[in-house]
Amino acid sequence: QQSLLAALSNTLTITLQANVELSGADASLLTITNLTGAILPATVSLLPVTNGNEAEYLFCHPTTFTSREGAWDSTSATLTLKLCADKTLDSATDYVFAFVITNPAAARESPAVGVVAT
Repeated sequence: QQSLLAALSNTLTITLQANVELSGADASLLTITNLTGAILPATVSLLPVTNGNEAEYLFCHPTTFTSREGAWDSTSATLTLKLCADKTLDSATDYVFAFVITNPAAARESPAVGVVAT
């Protein structure tokens, strides 16, 4: 994260490395969990990161299938990304992308964020 200050914009950078190959043809989903307190729009734009293996292009919105987007669920504090149908996330390769959140209005400890692949 770039900012620890309450109520400010904060760019989160995510690095993924799978231990098995994931395929968009298998409708693979990645869910970033426990983004508790984060404020995001319903549709989240994925941003490029230098040397990120163009990870932002691997993912599509899970319902609109728009490239470089994910779906935010404020109730569960999760960001869901669908691997685009024609893409593959290779094992043992670092993929890096970023997205912007707004930090909660009150200062708090950073939550333990996780990633689940299905």
